[in-house]
Amino acid sequence: MNSESLLNNTSSDDSEEPGSKQQQQQTPIDISLQNLSIKEKDEINNYLNIITQQCYSQKYKEVLISTVKLRTYLLQSQIPVIESGVLSRLITFLNCYEFPQLQYESSIILRMLCSTEQVDQLVHLGIIPIFIKLSNYHVKDIRDQVIWGLGNIALQDQYRDIILKAGALDIVLQLVILVGMDNLINSDTDFQRHVAWLLYCFCKERSEILFEIQLKAFPVLYQLIFSSDIEILIHCCLSLKTMCKGSSFYYQQQQQQQEQLQLNNNNNNQFIEIVPRLLELLTPNYIDLHCCIKDTLTILGININNSASNASSSKTEEIPQIIK
Repeated sequence: MNSESLLNNTSSDDSEEPGSKQQQQQTPIDISLQNLSIKEKDEINNYLNIITQQCYSQKYKEVLISTVKLRTYLLQSQIPVIESGVLSRLITFLNCYEFPQLQYESSIILRMLCSTEQVDQLVHLGIIPIFIKLSNYHVKDIRDQVIWGLGNIALQDQYRDIILKAGALDIVLQLVILVGMDNLINSDTDFQRHVAWLLYCFCKERSEILFEIQLKAFPVLYQLIFSSDIEILIHCCLSLKTMCKGSSFYYQQQQQQQEQLQLNNNNNNQFIEIVPRLLELLTPNYIDLHCCIKDTLTILGININNSASNASSSKTEEIPQIIK
């Protein structure tokens, strides 16, 4: 299906939005596949087959309604295996720029499926370049879903490096620049969460290009670490821990070529300033972060057994020794 065929087959009443009363009545009820009889599971599978078959319609309204139903079903149930033909169809919907609602619904479905065993199929069908293309799309809701989806794909190490080499990190960082680096913490919370999640997925394990990721990602993490959102903080702290693990991030920085010296000094200064923030997070309000933060500070040689005040006052003595 292409956008032109949808336009040519759109009837006069096809402009109804997915959230309308009529479509809400057709939305499946809350379903769980656990503790169901074989007959009930067969009925659900038949229902799913009907939904997916409707995705092949050439009429926009039928396609949109079936996509909304499929998205609702997946949100309310255990995610089943979707046949390859339907996956390809959903990826095609991402290119229907004349129908952003259809793009949005399919992007949610595909983002969810990227966190399942079907991620290999999706990559084989070419979802990575399409997601990367849409990662700077002007429609925010679609953009957020594909950035989230790229993170889900990047959890697989072999795909993470493919995504990075395709320039996804640079695109996302450009979005951050457009928002304003200093204003990032005041931007949309969902955007911050998706960026923090993606950076965590990129930094999750050691990689041949990890240091390049660190150089580019650290200024963003430096801004996001001052968030009060626990989800953002968790992913930021995990990313920082990975950066420091194994060998000193800042020791590596000092080994870079002379033309990078100013950039390295800026990042070093930011890290000196970030230590008090990590110490601030060692409070009962952020207990879920404590283990990760303590590991990070220990790797950097910060004595976390001292009181917060002693640690804070000694930071200016300890950090310069680390980065020399």
